[in-house]
Amino acid sequence: MTDIFLSYKAEDRPRVRPLVDALKAAGHEVWWDARIGGGENWRESIAQQLDAAKCVVVAWSERSVGPEGRFVRDEAGVAQESGRYLPITIDPVRPPLGFREVQAIDLSGWDGNGEHDGFVALLSAIETVKQGRHLPSAERASGQAANTGPSRRTVIGGGAALAAVAAVGGYALLRPTSAKAGRIVILPFSNLSGGGQDYFADGLAEELRGALSRAGLEVIGRTSTEAVAQKDTATIVKSLGVSHILTGSVRRSDEKMRVSAQLIAGKDGVQAWAENYDRAVGDAIRVQSDIAERVATALSVAVGVLRKAVEIGGTNDPVAQDYVLQGAELLRVQGLTKEVLPTVIALNRKAIERDPKYARAVLSVGQLQASYAGQFASDEQDGARWLADAERTIRHGVALAPGFGPGYAALADLDRGSLRYPAALAGFRKAIELAPTTSNVLVRSLNALPWIGTLEEAEQAARAAVSLDPLSPTAFSLLTLVLRLAGRLDEAITAGRKAVELSPTNANALTQLAYTYIDSRDHAAALRTSQGLSDGDFNRPFVAGAVAAKEGRQDGVDQAIAELRKMFADYASYQYAQIYALAGKTEPAFAALTVAERVKDPGLMSTMRDPYLRSLRADERFAALVRRLNFPIVDPGIGAAG
Repeated sequence: MTDIFLSYKAEDRPRVRPLVDALKAAGHEVWWDARIGGGENWRESIAQQLDAAKCVVVAWSERSVGPEGRFVRDEAGVAQESGRYLPITIDPVRPPLGFREVQAIDLSGWDGNGEHDGFVALLSAIETVKQGRHLPSAERASGQAANTGPSRRTVIGGGAALAAVAAVGGYALLRPTSAKAGRIVILPFSNLSGGGQDYFADGLAEELRGALSRAGLEVIGRTSTEAVAQKDTATIVKSLGVSHILTGSVRRSDEKMRVSAQLIAGKDGVQAWAENYDRAVGDAIRVQSDIAERVATALSVAVGVLRKAVEIGGTNDPVAQDYVLQGAELLRVQGLTKEVLPTVIALNRKAIERDPKYARAVLSVGQLQASYAGQFASDEQDGARWLADAERTIRHGVALAPGFGPGYAALADLDRGSLRYPAALAGFRKAIELAPTTSNVLVRSLNALPWIGTLEEAEQAARAAVSLDPLSPTAFSLLTLVLRLAGRLDEAITAGRKAVELSPTNANALTQLAYTYIDSRDHAAALRTSQGLSDGDFNRPFVAGAVAAKEGRQDGVDQAIAELRKMFADYASYQYAQIYALAGKTEPAFAALTVAERVKDPGLMSTMRDPYLRSLRADERFAALVRRLNFPIVDPGIGAAG
């Protein structure tokens, strides 16, 4: 029998999902209509689950108390008659007449805090209803109610409530204050070798991050790691919520190396494990594998799982690995330039010559080829050649290591750029399935999931990305995007401000916050935020044009489009369509979309959910475009009036 049936208005689904996750983590079986299969008779399924549940939690909101909340009231009536009715409010509203006898628990504005009075009361009330006892009436609850449930100390002290808090996706929970078991940060290893060896020390730490994350540990991402690298243990634990810290140093000559590693327990700063490795240079891979195994054992990860994770896509040839590490360091220090890129490709090809099955080196070459096609090709034909080579190379890399999540993300990136959206969605989902705790995979996937997947899975991925890299402005800007598309603008602004606070010059952070201000009609804030973007960033004139369009200033629209055309010609056609649509100019908007389709503008991926194209959605031409783009998931209402 199901513990809890959750009744709510369908439009509130993204808002109640964190509560469902929290209740499940607290040990309750929760049924809500997101679990209905596509072929089920949904009304019959709801009726069966409603009758079977021990407790019916009814979420009253602005939507469910209104005329459109008929089904919620029907379900609440059934629950009330059978004594299983437990009301909560997720907006500052009163339940409808006839449903006020039992005091509703106020969860409006709940941020996932396990010590929140409302959440504690809900856990207590659920147990009361499940045991067949009556909840206090509204009159009694407003007075001096008897203490019939467990105290806050008892509830919060229990493992169930703590697990519930860990599962909630609330923004406030993304700033950890206490350590979470199995969560680790691997600080950059110090290079004690002198000049020319930074790449090896940095690469060793990065290899360990990859291996341990593939083994299922929550490994903090690189951005957050570097942000706390010089901090003390207590600050690191408080900032990142880690249970352990791995640090170390490397001293290497032509023939010998010494690697020192220490695992520190975050709760007390005590050294949990330490080892010095004095080995020949050729033993580098064995050393990193041994360190990974020691860490995995300390954090209760099966060594067999860890060994398999280390091997996926890797090599046993230390020279081949060294070439790859050198290439990664070049990119990190000098950036992706036309001059650097061929050198890095050559280094990875040397690695492949030594070990043709080194999948990570193969995938690196493929991704660099794709970057060259997109940024440095001399003309369209040259770009097509590079792109074709990139696809062949990446497909070969995936075939070499079919269990390596980042490989599927790389292939999905190509599919996304080629407007093959069903294949892209399948690839990103596979990547997350194989590497759910790899922050880079989550971030790459989030460039597509909000547009071509479901908003629910996009939010889950965005919150996971923020959790794994809580000091990353990119992760927070992606969360901003997801919340903005879900229409939760206040939450989006909070996340966007956090992204800009972390990095005031980050282009992604500034862009997403500016877009959210446009959606919330705070045009002055949008323009002010966009001023932080560089002069060459197309989002700067775009924001000005979007604001002008919404304010009905044709001169501003014309100026923005002229500036964008000067910079990008037809390759900003999707942006022209957005501005025209916001200005209510339907025909120019569709003309621009036609050009965007012809030049394969990557912005077309946004078409289906783009709030700036909302005025076009009822037009059959828009529905036809969506069909041609072959989105794997199509939102309802496209092509229909209203």
